[in-house]
Amino acid sequence: MNFGELFPPELLAAAGQWRLRPEHGGEPLSAGRHSSPFSGDSGDFRDYRDYTPGDDLRRIDWNIYRRHRKLLVRRYCDFPRRKHLLILDNSRSVRFRPARALAEWRLTALLGGMMLNSGDSVKIRIGNVPGEVSLTSGKSSFPALLAVLVRAWGEAESPLSLRFEPVAGTHVWIISDFLDPDGLEHLELVLRRSPAFTPIRICESEEEHPGLSAAVRLIDAESGFEAPVAPDPEWRKRYMERLNRFKTALELPARRGGGRSCNFNISVTLTELLHQAATVWRDAI
Repeated sequence: MNFGELFPPELLAAAGQWRLRPEHGGEPLSAGRHSSPFSGDSGDFRDYRDYTPGDDLRRIDWNIYRRHRKLLVRRYCDFPRRKHLLILDNSRSVRFRPARALAEWRLTALLGGMMLNSGDSVKIRIGNVPGEVSLTSGKSSFPALLAVLVRAWGEAESPLSLRFEPVAGTHVWIISDFLDPDGLEHLELVLRRSPAFTPIRICESEEEHPGLSAAVRLIDAESGFEAPVAPDPEWRKRYMERLNRFKTALELPARRGGGRSCNFNISVTLTELLHQAATVWRDAI
């Protein structure tokens, strides 16, 4: 898969421009908002105040001065910088369905771009591969983020471990389908013992709303023999019970960090994918 197929232009444009904070309600930057050219300042305009001697002249809004002959200084919101660790699942489970891995890589590009644009620092880990790639805050780090993801796309499968050493002041995100090869009971045990993190579950519509509810016919492609199959009326009930247990287990590490787990449906258009990414960022922190 080439770069353009992995990251469509619309996705790159959104990831390179969005700078989201929980205070913004998950909305991307819109045209006409003020931005600060000064290092270390938030780009989120708050209000004006009167100029006082000694203020930085670069903060004066000269357009207002030309129109109204008033010296007003721009003020910007001050947000604390945060640190993030993004852990991507590169296991056979995710790779078995290419659409899952593709959605995971794209979501990571979106979230990582938002974090960097917001002035936060980001580390990325792929599966259980030793070592993490560190990216400094700022839009200039976005190409380096994409380079990491492109390189990791071609790497060998690596199983995912939910056990990691927590780092003070770092918010951990794990993007995975969380399908444990050892079963739901083992996953529940691991999640009860894991450090706090935000689970972002990659899923498909069929998982949430299984459609097999009526009799079907299985047809042998060679002989043409048909065999009617009537589903067990209790199977859907049992499936939903297991699914709810699965979702409840994923809430455990999220609640320890004061957040919530997130579902990311891959069966959506690119436009809906962008909206989901904004919602994940807003709801998780």
